[in-house]
Amino acid sequence: PDASSAIYFAVKHCGGNSSAATQLATSPHFACIMGYLSSQLENLQQPRSLVQLLWALGKLGMQGADVDAVMLHASKVLPRLLPQCCAQELTNSLWGLSKLTPT
Repeated sequence: PDASSAIYFAVKHCGGNSSAATQLATSPHFACIMGYLSSQLENLQQPRSLVQLLWALGKLGMQGADVDAVMLHASKVLPRLLPQCCAQELTNSLWGLSKLTPT
């Protein structure tokens, strides 16, 4: 799988375990994957991959430059992809974005 799918499945694997999610979010391996992903964002054009990534990052409550790059990319790409999204994908992307946006 690509980097965005790897992140999604890793977060999904944590389930509701906040300790596992914290451990994942603070892992140097996770930081490496995020760094790679942020350098490859132009290749992230599939609605499902982008939505799953937003959901996963929101679930972890991630912050930082790599997350900002993902959000900027999503703001540019998602509007034209919306017709391809189902209702759940739209809901998950909005939920993820709401968790990533500082209050």
